[in-house]
Amino acid sequence: MVSLNPHMRLEVRAVVCTLLGTLLVFCLYHHAWTPADWNRPWYIFEDVPLLSGYFQASAEGDMGPWQAGLVKRLNAPFGANWLDFPTTEELLYLFGGLLTRCFGAIAGYNLALLSAHLLAAGCFYGCARWWGASRLWAGVTGFLFACSRYHYVRDTIHINLSFCWHLPLYWVVSRWLWNEPQPNRKQLVGLGGLIWVVCWLHPYYWYFWLLMLTPPALKPLLAGRWRNALLPVGTIFASIGWLLTAHLDTLRGRLLYGHSEGAFIRTLNEQILYQLRLPDLALPREHRIAALSSWGEVHYFTPLTNWALEMNSSYFGWFGVAALLAMFLELGRRASRAAAPSWTSGMVLFLFLVGLGGGLNLVVGALGVLLFRCSCRLSVLLLAGVLLDAALRLSRRSWSMPRQVALALAVCLVAAWDQLPLQTSAAKQARVDDYVANERATMGWLESHLPAHSMVFQWPPMRYPESAPLVDAAHYEEETAYLLSSTLRFSYGNCYGRPESAWQDDLRKFTPQQIVSAAERYGFGALLLYPQALHPDERRFWSFYLRRPDYTSASNTRWSYLLQPKSPPDVPRLEPTHAWGSTFLADEHDAVHHWRWCSSQGQVSMLIPPGPPAHCSFGLTAYGDARPMQVTLDGHTLFSGQVPAGYGHIQTVVVPTELLTSGPHTLKFAAQGPPLVPQPDGRLLAFQAVDFLLQPQEPAFIGPSAPPSLVLPQP
Repeated sequence: MVSLNPHMRLEVRAVVCTLLGTLLVFCLYHHAWTPADWNRPWYIFEDVPLLSGYFQASAEGDMGPWQAGLVKRLNAPFGANWLDFPTTEELLYLFGGLLTRCFGAIAGYNLALLSAHLLAAGCFYGCARWWGASRLWAGVTGFLFACSRYHYVRDTIHINLSFCWHLPLYWVVSRWLWNEPQPNRKQLVGLGGLIWVVCWLHPYYWYFWLLMLTPPALKPLLAGRWRNALLPVGTIFASIGWLLTAHLDTLRGRLLYGHSEGAFIRTLNEQILYQLRLPDLALPREHRIAALSSWGEVHYFTPLTNWALEMNSSYFGWFGVAALLAMFLELGRRASRAAAPSWTSGMVLFLFLVGLGGGLNLVVGALGVLLFRCSCRLSVLLLAGVLLDAALRLSRRSWSMPRQVALALAVCLVAAWDQLPLQTSAAKQARVDDYVANERATMGWLESHLPAHSMVFQWPPMRYPESAPLVDAAHYEEETAYLLSSTLRFSYGNCYGRPESAWQDDLRKFTPQQIVSAAERYGFGALLLYPQALHPDERRFWSFYLRRPDYTSASNTRWSYLLQPKSPPDVPRLEPTHAWGSTFLADEHDAVHHWRWCSSQGQVSMLIPPGPPAHCSFGLTAYGDARPMQVTLDGHTLFSGQVPAGYGHIQTVVVPTELLTSGPHTLKFAAQGPPLVPQPDGRLLAFQAVDFLLQPQEPAFIGPSAPPSLVLPQP
């Protein structure tokens, strides 16, 4: 048995107390005391099926580091291509996949949530001790960080953001680099390990890492100490290089399977909506003090936006706000004496300069870099720095130990009560339980009536990922079938805008009988209908379908039809697809034409599969007066000249077939002259793309076996 010296025993006890306090609050909040509690989801809507799906794919061997996201049980009969929505969070998904394989999709997800809190508490404790804090205040602030509102709001919906346990290390390492050290081998190995972890977790946290490395890199560079700049600058380049290395699977997959831009569109409006705001740090939403919540709703949140999630996670809590104010007061005192700010307060000011509304992050977004639009997520990084600073300040107080312990207990109790969001009501939890029971019963019925590995066609088709809810169906609702089944394959789950799943949308214009017939020809053993995802006319159409469902779920939200699959089945033909850029507005139409408006510059991304040649044509109409325009395809000019204005005055452009070779293509539109603002809608309009058409030249819907270069491996 290993014996510990007295100091180590005290250290271990402090860590254990911090972790036990974190565990107790977690179990109290989620009512997680029995195995049954851990085997029910605490939430199942919004992005939960998406992230659980990553765990499931990892558990089944379809996702991991340097492994392309090609999921065999989705997008039947081909398999789902997730490469258009890349992620570098494979370290988390590898861990979540292991838990899913051992405990199932739901319990594995819940255990991963708990581990995010415990890791946050333990890592923060170690960083606070390294920072110079006492055991007591390192434990208290570690507990507060793990129980922050950010963690509990993000938990079930965005578990990938809850794994922010490594953020306290940013403060320790960046301060170490600021002091321009001469590192030894162990320190370099530790720095390399942190770089490796950062690049395999959420990309926002990689971005925050680069932000915190910027001041330590600029300090010696501006002073001309080039040798001292090698370590921080090298760390920045190593972080960028390793992130690119982590994306090798994505790059290779796109070379093999093509790439569609349809799954990843960001706008500057989102960047403005999700920027960091000072009131969000101090003003809670859904607080236990009802009057405070009501005041915030009336005077701040509702006038600003009804979208609660991003802002509701930024709240620091009373202790965090007090610690931030204490830091600012100290900053003011130093400024009055013409003294330099402390390192921590200086870094906090730098992060505010980047992330606050109108800050550098928005400036970069205005220049077109929109990947890191949610600067409000900097709140958790700021909270880590503020709590580390508070731990050090409190540790320097010369109070008696009983007084410190009493204060620490009071801080933990009050802060936990203050920081945690309101718990899920019994009615909402009952809705979640009923939803999962309904899905489990449906999957149980299908698996008992179909051979293993059978294909299930889900109707209507829902986009993946980041789609809007479809009528009364939540986005990602069709993914829960994948989570709660073991061998069945499903038609849902391919990144939209890809040829492997375009045939599903083509079926929308057919009758129920024709849809069922097509599904049988393609080898599907069952059709799973989601009536709540149908518009009233569509639902009425299916209600009068000649067949009654072979199975109807208790909630009447799942209708199952057993089919007679053709053997051998036909393979749906790969269809050319396109995705509109973010500057094009929503589709509009009348009885004659359909069109999309654009302000001045726009693009359309196309993905052409191997096979029959594709035909592409469209019209152009200017807004206001006729204006010059240029249209290019992959840099080749298709049209350059004057575009007429007015309804029905259309300049037709036909893309030469020989230019539409298999693979990705980009159409770019450039209108000269300023956009105009029609009244009263206030949109900036320059031209419209009219009757855009992209289709194979051959009319046959069902073709031979699909070409291998765009087809995923069969299970």
